[in-house]
Amino acid sequence: MLAWRSDPNQITVIAPEACAGCGCTLADLEGKVVERVQMFDTPPVKLQVTEYRMVKVTCPACRRATRAATSPELAGPCCYGPNVRAATALLACAGHMSITRASDLMGVLLDASVSTGFAGGLVKRVAARLAGFEIALKNALRAAPVLHHDETPARVAGDDDHRLLHVYTARAGRLL
Repeated sequence: MLAWRSDPNQITVIAPEACAGCGCTLADLEGKVVERVQMFDTPPVKLQVTEYRMVKVTCPACRRATRAATSPELAGPCCYGPNVRAATALLACAGHMSITRASDLMGVLLDASVSTGFAGGLVKRVAARLAGFEIALKNALRAAPVLHHDETPARVAGDDDHRLLHVYTARAGRLL
């Protein structure tokens, strides 16, 4: 909820440039603040590019050249960093939208124009990493003596209040 803040991040003073009556310039004249409005907005997101330069140094003692190791995150001459990968995977896997729309949103909102192939590849990687977890979770749910599997708002006895209707099953193993 928006609420007035006493410590805004930025204050911009808007003063008239010319008199509304005669047109005389008002620049550099002192005035009085008569209205204040606070606008809440996110700063524009601009993709940040970091270039990593691996250095090779020759040892003065043995004359052997040693090159700095490249981090496994640095795949190829150009690659997306962990924040772009995480945001793309989040949109594509948990955003309830198509891979195409997730890719488009990355470009529009985060200045990271990722391809649908990149986003689809991330979805496959996430699925592969969760495969063992999914099997273990299903087995644990099947073994549970009671499984709570629904929470639905419902009207009770004509009451205008929404109450939660909980549905339980004693034979959880048959659900999965």
